[in-house]
Amino acid sequence: MELKEKQVYQILSKQNRFAIAVEKASTENGALIKLAADTGDASQQWEVQFVEGAWFKLVNKNSGKLLDMVSSGVENGTWLHQWEDVNSPDQLWCVEEGTDGCSLLKSKKSGRCVDIVHIFPAEGALLQLWDCVNGENQQWVLNPVGASEAKPKKNPPKKAAPKSPATDAQKASEAAKAAKTQKPEKPTAKKRGRK
Repeated sequence: MELKEKQVYQILSKQNRFAIAVEKASTENGALIKLAADTGDASQQWEVQFVEGAWFKLVNKNSGKLLDMVSSGVENGTWLHQWEDVNSPDQLWCVEEGTDGCSLLKSKKSGRCVDIVHIFPAEGALLQLWDCVNGENQQWVLNPVGASEAKPKKNPPKKAAPKSPATDAQKASEAAKAAKTQKPEKPTAKKRGRK
C-alpha cells in the first residue's frame, strides 16, 4: 500500500478490525499502545510524516506524540508506546505488503514488525515488536481518515399521493358498501309488565 504524506490513517487489525490506539486516549509520554474497538476517536488516528525514503513517523492525532518502542527495545516482545518526537530511529516505520490487501508495519531500528501480544486480538491487547512472520496478528488495514466511503443512500419515505375529492356518487357508493357489511342489530326484547 502506498501511503500519502500528511494523510491521517486509522490502523485496524485484519483479525477483528480493532484499531491501534493510545491507551485511555492519554496525551502523556509512555502511554501504551493497545487494540481498541473502532470508534474513530482521535486517539485511534495516525498521521504519516515521511522522513527518508519509505521511512515515516506515525503521529497520534490526539496527543501529537509518535509511535515508539518502550526503552528503545529491539528484541522480540518489546512493547509499543507513544513518546514525544526525539528524531530517533525508534520512531521510524515502513509498510510492507502483507496478504489480502493488508500491510505489515516494520520498525527501522529493529527490523521487526508490529504484532499483537500473545496473538490475542481482543480489545485491550498490547502491541509489541516481533520477527516479521506475516502472521494474521501482524496484518493491518490502513484506512485513510476522511476518505469517502460508498454508503447506501437512504431513500426518503414515500408520501401518499394526494386524494382527489370524492364525488357525491362515490360517497353514496361507499356508504352503500359500508351498510351491507354491517350486521343488523338484534332487537332487544322488552319485558311486558302485567296490568
